[in-house]
Amino acid sequence: MEKKKVVYRRHDRNNIPLLPPEIRKNTFKEYSLGFGHTAAKDEADRCILCKKP
Repeated sequence: MEKKKVVYRRHDRNNIPLLPPEIRKNTFKEYSLGFGHTAAKDEADRCILCKKP
């Protein structure tokens, strides 16, 4: 019986794109720009692989 390999994706998170500080200090816009559709899909796949998804 083969032991199932455990994959930890805790350390390869995508950084959330943020508005640059030079623009942020002069505006009231949201500073977190959010993920694009490919980065969001990658983050969702990473969470599904968790021990407790």
